[in-house]
Amino acid sequence: MGFSCALPRVWQSPGSRGASCRGAIAAARSRGPGRGLQGEAAAGATLGAWDWGTASDFTGAVPKGNATKEFIESLQLKPGQVVYKCPKCCSIKPDRAHHCSVCKRCIRKMDHHCPWVNNCVGENNQKYFVLFTMYIALISLHALIMVGFHFLHCFEEDWTKCSSFSPPTTVILLILLCFEGLLFLIFTSVMFGTQVHSICTDETGIEQLKKEERRWAKKTKWMNMKAVFGHPFSLGWASPFATPDQGKADPSQYVV
Repeated sequence: MGFSCALPRVWQSPGSRGASCRGAIAAARSRGPGRGLQGEAAAGATLGAWDWGTASDFTGAVPKGNATKEFIESLQLKPGQVVYKCPKCCSIKPDRAHHCSVCKRCIRKMDHHCPWVNNCVGENNQKYFVLFTMYIALISLHALIMVGFHFLHCFEEDWTKCSSFSPPTTVILLILLCFEGLLFLIFTSVMFGTQVHSICTDETGIEQLKKEERRWAKKTKWMNMKAVFGHPFSLGWASPFATPDQGKADPSQYVV
C-alpha cells in the first residue's frame, strides 16, 4: 500500500483489485497538533476498513462446480428434500444464495455487487461494507467541520497568513472540498442506513427487490445484528480487523 502526501494533501491507496480511493484536503496546515492527529486517525480508520472490504475474498461465495454426484450423496438427503443447482456456475445453491453475473459465482445472502470495492456484499463481508460506509461518512463529516474552522480562521486573520496558497486558490479548494465532502457524506450515510435496515429486517437488497417470499425463521433485530457483527457485543463491532463468525458451514445449508 502506498500513500503520497502533498499540499493540498492527497491520499491514494491502490487496492488489491486495482481500485483506488482518493481524497483531497485543501486546508492549510493546522495550528495545533490535535487537529492533524484527528485527521490522520480518521483517514487511517477509513483506509483500514476500506482495504479489508476490498481485499476480502470471503464474501460467502459458494464453491464453484460442487454440484457433483459425490457431493450430493454426502448431503444424505431425506425423502422430500431437494437441492438447487445453479446452471451458470454449476454449484449447489444454498438457501438465500444468488448468482452474481460480475463475480460469476453464487453468493450466500448476496445483497448487491458494489463497484466501489469491486466485490459482492454477502454473508461474510457485510460487516466490513457497513464499516466502510460508516467511516467514509465520518471522515467526510470531519472534513466539512475542518473546512468550517478554516474559513473562520481565515476570516479572523489575514487570508495571506492562513494558507500557503493565494486567497482565491484557497477559497476554490475549500469550496471543492466542501462539495466533495457533502456529496460523500450524503451518499455513504444513505448506504449505511439501508444496510443497517437490511440487517435489522434480515432481508437482503436482492430479496427486497425481487420481493421474495420469506422462508427463513424470523429473529429479533438484536440477533440479526449479532449474526453480522459477531457475538457478543464488543468494541470489535467497530473494528475492521475483528473477524465475525463466518456464517453456517454445515452441509444442511444446501438443503431446502
